[in-house]
Amino acid sequence: MQMESFRATLFRILAFMKVSLKKWPLFLFLMLALSAWSQPYDLETMEWVTLETEYEGLPLFLRHPNYEDIWKFQFEYTQLFCISHELDKVTDNGLPTEAYNESLFDFDSEVIHLFDPNAYGTLFLIETYGGSRHYWFYITPSKALFPKFYELQAKHPDKKLDFDYRPDSNWDFIKNYPFELYKPR
Repeated sequence: MQMESFRATLFRILAFMKVSLKKWPLFLFLMLALSAWSQPYDLETMEWVTLETEYEGLPLFLRHPNYEDIWKFQFEYTQLFCISHELDKVTDNGLPTEAYNESLFDFDSEVIHLFDPNAYGTLFLIETYGGSRHYWFYITPSKALFPKFYELQAKHPDKKLDFDYRPDSNWDFIKNYPFELYKPR
């Protein structure tokens, strides 16, 4: 259905522009280039930055997408939203056991993709520290997104999940984080 509507739209554009058949290859190349350029970012294929450090005597593991320019989202996504997951199987230093951590890969991916990054918000940090994992997002100022969290919670009753939501239009959380996550503008 989408392909058919794309074709119909393309033919309407071509008819409107009165593009001759000789110009089709160039026109199609430009359309494909524009389409590829305007595609939303994909957290699956994006490069991730990782940091293993210590904070207050405990190991702190950080992961975040390597955005080319995360600051472009600042005026659209003004609310800080954090999903906290209290980990069930941790070592003495608060990190998850290796087998338990591996068992969380699918859940981790589900949380990362909870919000449509091109409409509702953007993930900017995952922290693992002190027996918990925190997924930090900046989102649109809409409490209508809360049901997404409640759906996640209902789908995974075996996991201890909570969330925090607060205004942060200046992105002070990132700016004041103990470690530089993103280069300031």
